[in-house]
Amino acid sequence: MRVSICTDHNSIVRQIVWLNESHSGVYVGMYDENANPHASYHADGRHHVKITRRGKELVMFEEQRKRITSISGYQSIITHGAFYTDPIMDRLPQLDSNRKETAIVLIGGAIFRHVKALAMNTFIVNRKYERQFLGAMYADYETDSYELVAVNSFKLEHFPSHDVSVVLYRVKPGNLT
Repeated sequence: MRVSICTDHNSIVRQIVWLNESHSGVYVGMYDENANPHASYHADGRHHVKITRRGKELVMFEEQRKRITSISGYQSIITHGAFYTDPIMDRLPQLDSNRKETAIVLIGGAIFRHVKALAMNTFIVNRKYERQFLGAMYADYETDSYELVAVNSFKLEHFPSHDVSVVLYRVKPGNLT
């Protein structure tokens, strides 16, 4: 499984987030050549978030969690945001026609019309728990302050009893100060 989450900026499709899976785990990152922020959730439950600063990879967070195959409900991998500004969008890579992704998610630029940011939370979800997960995400992200934009789930090839799901949400336009 390889996924690229993209948006349209000035009529160019830009890649925001990447998701990747291998036999050793699930990986999620932002397209940022300088900082390369990413999270790894390994098959054995090792979980860490890393970022690059001045050419050195730094571990920002690290802990031992459940093995992927032992997740009976859902487990967060990383929460991050995407900011829709010209300097940020212009430095993101364009969607390549020779891409290796098995799926593309395109977020229409209109979603950023009133709020120039979008929050994303990525989870590993046991497929038997999917209906409860979706209900929980709707309850958690459809509130007085936030609105749920989308939940995208992708079947994991190396861990077929589980999906990786990306929850997209934003501050409600009426709640901006």
